[in-house]
Amino acid sequence: STDCRPLGVVPGWPLKPFHKQHPIRSGFNELRPGSLHHCIDIQAKNNALVYAIQPGNVTITVDPGNDTRIQVGNYIYWHVKPRVQVGEYVTPYQTVLGTVENAYGHICFSEVNYSGNYLNPLRPGGRALMPWSDTKAPIISPPKINPDGRVSVAVRDPQSFIQKTTYWTPDIAPAVLAYRLWGTSGSPLGPLNFALRGTQQLQWSERDSVYLPDSHGAGFTCFATKLYCPPHWDYLLAGGLAPTISDTWPQSSAGLFRLSIYAWDYAGNVSARDTWLRFSGGQLAEVHSVNKL
Repeated sequence: STDCRPLGVVPGWPLKPFHKQHPIRSGFNELRPGSLHHCIDIQAKNNALVYAIQPGNVTITVDPGNDTRIQVGNYIYWHVKPRVQVGEYVTPYQTVLGTVENAYGHICFSEVNYSGNYLNPLRPGGRALMPWSDTKAPIISPPKINPDGRVSVAVRDPQSFIQKTTYWTPDIAPAVLAYRLWGTSGSPLGPLNFALRGTQQLQWSERDSVYLPDSHGAGFTCFATKLYCPPHWDYLLAGGLAPTISDTWPQSSAGLFRLSIYAWDYAGNVSARDTWLRFSGGQLAEVHSVNKL
C-alpha cells in the first residue's frame, strides 16, 4: 500500500526554506536500540524554527528525558522545544511550533494514518515533503551464503542531496530489499521474495528477521561530535521475512544457479547484484562468481 497524502496538507518542508529540499540523515524502519525507526530524520541546525505542514490543533507529549514531540493532524515533530500550547490551532508555514532542541541537530518527522499506524513519509503517492529528489541508487555488497540456504547482505543508500550542518549528510538504509533465484535455463524459480518493504512500520518483533546483529545506525553521539557518521546495515536477505534459497530451488536439481539481489531507495532508484551458485547432490556447494549490475 502507498496510501494517499493526508487531507489539508500543504506540500513543503517543516523548516525554512519551506519549498527547497532539506537533507535526510536517517530513514524509516532503520534499526534503533529499542525500536525500528518510526520517522525520517531531517537534518537541521540546533534552535532552528519548526513549522507544521498540515493545519490542525496541537497535541504535546513529553517523553522521559524531557524529549518533546508535537503532533498536528497526521504529522508528529520530535525533538522540538514548544512555542505553542495544547489545543492551539496552527496554520502551515505561519505558526511556529517550536525550535530544534539544542544538540539534536535534526527533527524526527513522523506520519500516522487515521488508525494511528506509522507510515513512511517518503512513500510514493503519499509524499508531502516537496521538492525532494535522489538520483543515486543503493549499493549492494557481496552477499554471504550459508550452506543451509540463508543469505545475508550489507546494503547502503548514498544520497545525491547532501549538506553540512555540524556534520555531513550520511548514507541511509534502503527502502526495499528482495531477491529472485534463476535456474540453469535462465527461467525464474518462483516469485520475487521480499526481505524488506518500507511503506509501513515493521514490528519490533521482526527486527531479527530483517537485520543482522552487526547492524547499527551512526548514533546520537557521533552526530553531535563528528563530521562523518557512517551507519552499517546488514540484512537477512533469505531466511528471515523471505524464504531461504533452499526453499526456492528444486531439491533434485544440480548445476549453476543465479541469485539476483535487488535494492530500491525511497526515490525508486534500483540496484541489482548477481551471484552464481552451484548446487550439487541437493546441497549448496559454493559461490561460483559475482557480477554487479
